[in-house]
Amino acid sequence: MVTTDRNSKKLYSLVNEKRCDKSGISSLKAKANGLTNSELTTKATILNQQFSGVFTREDTSYIPSLGNSPHPNMHSVSIGVEGVRKLLFDLDTHEATSPDNIPTRFLKDYTEELAPALSLLFSASVDQGQVPTDRRHANVTPIFKKGDHSDPANYRPILLTQYAVRLSSTSFTDRLWPTLKNTRYCRTNSTASKRGGLLRASLSSRYAT
Repeated sequence: MVTTDRNSKKLYSLVNEKRCDKSGISSLKAKANGLTNSELTTKATILNQQFSGVFTREDTSYIPSLGNSPHPNMHSVSIGVEGVRKLLFDLDTHEATSPDNIPTRFLKDYTEELAPALSLLFSASVDQGQVPTDRRHANVTPIFKKGDHSDPANYRPILLTQYAVRLSSTSFTDRLWPTLKNTRYCRTNSTASKRGGLLRASLSSRYAT
């Protein structure tokens, strides 16, 4: 089709449309064979391998002893109903629905009924040192950074976890941070660290692994 329209934006829109499918991700090159793949399942596998490959799997069979700690022992962490109730009430009802398909409007509207039950679940998870399997699921969206669109290393993952995970990690951090902030491991001038933001982000990512 020939046109006299000199609007360059339309040309670039057409080019981008041809380069990407409905998922918004262009064809990707597999590291194993260097072949370019456009099939959705294959691209998802390539990105999954890329994202999971950046994590270090440490050998936990032998953990050396650090000796006596110079810091006082931390008291038991208990997650109270009031704290959970406040977190539920402060939820933003305009946020996207999490992978469990429970909308924030429901969580907020039934704060009084849900807070005691969630408090018990969060406390049990902390006491037992375990995370329920269904809370480890998350939606991962690849976001292009820069460079070659076909290189999976040029995409970064955005993680959407369940609200139960975010609430439990926030509750745990709020109880844990007053003890950790005075240790040499957490001393920093970062504003996010002062609020426990980095610790909370780390806990959320741990839940989804």
